[in-house]
Amino acid sequence: TPSFILEQLEEFYEERKGLVTFNDLYEHLKRLNEQSRKRGEYLDVAENRIFTVNQALGEVVNVKYGFEISEIFRRKVVIELEPLDTPTASFLVQTLLMHEFFRRLRNQVRL
Repeated sequence: TPSFILEQLEEFYEERKGLVTFNDLYEHLKRLNEQSRKRGEYLDVAENRIFTVNQALGEVVNVKYGFEISEIFRRKVVIELEPLDTPTASFLVQTLLMHEFFRRLRNQVRL
């Protein structure tokens, strides 16, 4: 599911030409109509996870201007996941890590 989310997020980001909030992403996912059963299941889970993140974290993840996700990995930060259930917290962390992994691959960043 995190890779499905990143795929949709990249397409939506290009379409919007700018920052996208979790609420924007949720609305985008609701408009999708996947033809294959497997991708339809990914879409259902993704919608559920994004909805849960929106409900629990609201204004934290729904700002138009913030900082780049890559900044999380350059600093010492604490991400408060207590409002989220375990599967949703895991999903959020996986998505952030996968985003950073692909950003580093794309930009040929090695540590």
